[in-house]
Amino acid sequence: MHIPDGFLSPQTYLPAYAVAGVAWAWAVRGLRGALDEQTVPRLAAVTALAYGLGLVMVPIPGGTSGHALGVAMLALLFGVRLAFLAYSLVLALQSLFFGAGGITALAVNALAMGLAGSAVAVTAFRLLRRWQETAAVAVAAWLSVIVPGALVALALGAQPAIAQRADGAPLFFPFGWPITLPAVLTPHVFIGIGEAVLTVLVWRFACARGWASGISAGRLAVSEANPNMGRSVAPDFSSARWLCAYLAAVVAITFVHEPRWLAALLAAAFVASGAARWRILRRAVFGILVFNLAVSLGYAAVAAWQGSFSAQYVLLLNLRVLLMVFLGFWFVARVNLLEACRFSPGLLFVITLAVSQSQTFARTLRDFRFAFASRNAAAPSSVDRARHAAAQAAHLLDKSIASAAETTLAMRSRGAFDD
Repeated sequence: MHIPDGFLSPQTYLPAYAVAGVAWAWAVRGLRGALDEQTVPRLAAVTALAYGLGLVMVPIPGGTSGHALGVAMLALLFGVRLAFLAYSLVLALQSLFFGAGGITALAVNALAMGLAGSAVAVTAFRLLRRWQETAAVAVAAWLSVIVPGALVALALGAQPAIAQRADGAPLFFPFGWPITLPAVLTPHVFIGIGEAVLTVLVWRFACARGWASGISAGRLAVSEANPNMGRSVAPDFSSARWLCAYLAAVVAITFVHEPRWLAALLAAAFVASGAARWRILRRAVFGILVFNLAVSLGYAAVAAWQGSFSAQYVLLLNLRVLLMVFLGFWFVARVNLLEACRFSPGLLFVITLAVSQSQTFARTLRDFRFAFASRNAAAPSSVDRARHAAAQAAHLLDKSIASAAETTLAMRSRGAFDD
């Protein structure tokens, strides 16, 4: 249910960033004490799983996407604070590397999915656990999809009233609440069922491997922090400056409401991006094609029916989103994100683990797919497929946790997080 870049007005995302900033500061408190050698690999594995789930997106008419979140898994196993931080990181990486969601929309997405989704999951689980634990996990996971979906729909549906031209034409997202609420919530009712099943399976996996020693409080028990977690790593100021420039440019673009200026900026960025310009443009176009096409066609149909169609608005919306996504892909192609984040050793640590675990997931899934095909000359039965899927999922998490543990120890042994 990501909100893409370009669909939220500054009047929405700037206050959201202020609220999210306070929430992130609250979540970071005590972070060093939560990241030990046992918790970090588990957190990295589940975060990578949530990262992968969020990339399997189905565009829906409300101008957003439908997909499993995985935030309930994070919240029930690691608590609201770690889940909020981890899912905020998931959203940022998905935005930069895949154009899924957006940087300007990051605060709203993080507050809706990461914070509200985590909080409602933990609250529902604690209230219902005495009744039946498995049912409590399922209900918590279902609510962790429905509540964020409602918040995303409310944020999108408010845009026509918040930001419009003097003639009433919208400047950002064109549909109000009568369209966004049913369009977003209806498919997520069913997506939430799938989320519930998946979360129950991961919960059982965690309990079977002894993670549940401290889950009664809604999070895993953690040991004392290693006091050497916070070593200051010399930041790469060149990469950090590029990061700041990119963020400033993306914010500035949301204040430009003339298509000709957006077209000129897109042309300038295209020329400046060098030899990779066509590849970046192709990625940006494919990244926004389905979403923007759905919104543009929906707007055209509704506006034509109401007799208020504006070709300038369609051009404005598509140019703004394309420019913002193009800049994101250009930034990632130009700058090593890990180097840009060296100003924060803890953030760099978590990003490194999350990215490495995503690669581990992809490689393991490919190996399992080839192995399954090589051992089944004929079409396998549904029972065999189910058994294979269960064994694959368990092995995938076990292998990713072991890999994350090795990465954690290797990074620490090299002094990356020593004072």
